[in-house]
Amino acid sequence: MFGWIVLADALCAIASYGEAMLALRTARRLSPNDTLDFVYHQTGHYYNVKGDYRRAEGWYRRAVHEKDTSRNLIFLGACLAKQGKYREAKQYHRRAIRDGSELSDEAYFNLGLILRAEGKLHEALECLERAIEIDPKYTLAKKARKDIVTLLKLKEGI
Repeated sequence: MFGWIVLADALCAIASYGEAMLALRTARRLSPNDTLDFVYHQTGHYYNVKGDYRRAEGWYRRAVHEKDTSRNLIFLGACLAKQGKYREAKQYHRRAIRDGSELSDEAYFNLGLILRAEGKLHEALECLERAIEIDPKYTLAKKARKDIVTLLKLKEGI
């Protein structure tokens, strides 16, 4: 099953979507019930790569339904944010943060980006700083934090 997932991921990377979907279907057929969330998650990734966020959302929701893991919550939250569904996206990222997994830095980062998009710069800055505190080498979070600090300085200077 995992080999089919790897193949599907590689095929997505080279835009061989039809073959990637066949590999995912084979993985789903071969998957034991306790790993179905992973197959659903990867199917969501397939649609996410294609830019079909509505379908990706459906598969990420299936993954969360199977297993309420931080990874599944974060990807569903990110997919919702891409569609402008910020309120619901924030809920999923906050759930992932509450889980306290090793992916909390990613959940804080994504939550910070959503808050920035909503214009809640101080809250966004807090989330990004928390992400950096968890992972001091988190380059994207550092860049986003720098951007927000610049925006806050400009706002205060006006």
